[in-house]
This record gives sequence, C-alpha cells and structure tokens, in this order.
Amino acid sequence: MNNTLSGKFEINIHNLKGCCNKYTKTPLIITKLKTQIIDQIVLPLLKNNWTYINNNFFILNLLKKKATEYYEKYKTEDLILYKNIIEMTEIVIHEHNQLFHLEKEKYADNENTSLLFKTKMIRLKAEYEIYHLLYKIPSKNELYDNSILSKIRILIQKDDITFDKIKQSLLES
Repeated sequence: MNNTLSGKFEINIHNLKGCCNKYTKTPLIITKLKTQIIDQIVLPLLKNNWTYINNNFFILNLLKKKATEYYEKYKTEDLILYKNIIEMTEIVIHEHNQLFHLEKEKYADNENTSLLFKTKMIRLKAEYEIYHLLYKIPSKNELYDNSILSKIRILIQKDDITFDKIKQSLLES
C-alpha cells in the first residue's frame, strides 16, 4: 500500500526503482503456453488460415495436455479458459472440415469445372436479427414495427439478457 498525494491508500505495483512488485507472478512456462495458444490457434483462426490450422492440428492435443498439467501443478484458473479455447478450436476445425468436404461433394463435378467463392455472412444489427426470429421478416410492402425495435434495443443493453428473456418480455407487452 502506498500513500498518495490525495491522502488515499492505493496499491501501486510500480515503484521508482523500476521494479514491478506483483503479488502473484505467473510462471514463465504458463506465459509461454498462453502465447503459443494465441499464436498457433487463435490468430490463424481469426485470419482464416485453414491450411496452417489443419497442418498443425496435432499441436492441439499437446497444448491441451500442457494446459491440464500446468493447471494441476499451479492451479491458475485462466488455464481452464485456455483449455476450453483449445477444445472449442477442435470442434470448429472438425465442423469446418466437414463443411469443406460436403461442399466438395455437392459442387464438384467430374464433367464440369466449378468455382466456389465464399464470402462472410452478412449480419444485421442485433435488434433486426431478433425481430426476424420473433416476428418474421417483413414483406416488401410491410415495415418494421419501430416500437418493437426500440424495445429490443433497450433490452439488449441489459447485462444478463438472453434471447429467451427478450422473447418473454416482448410477448408479455
């Protein structure tokens, strides 16, 4: 605890000597593991680098094993999060590969050459997506009900909001 000029006691981990006095220091091997997970899993996923991900799929089991082992040894809670990221990545890779093979079967033809161009899915604002799920997409002659859209906008700003709570709230009113 340090006494500041304002007279308040505050915890300041930096001091004039240039040292950082943290109460709990993360071991270097855990920091390296976290960096490796970000560099070899998360960033390639964000960049849609599927070739890299598929070529290095074997790394996932090694990283998951390390995360479990380090958690048992150091009891650092964020290692559970990183282990869950690895498990989620395995699921995403399997789903992507299944979709890729399905597209190959569906669109590939031995007689004709086909070109398939993938684009990212266009998403509407959250209030419109929810409106479509609850009330259907308005036809060309219909307009959105602005009062419902404004209620949805207000509801999605709440902290613990879910689709079911929004649905219940709109159906009650």
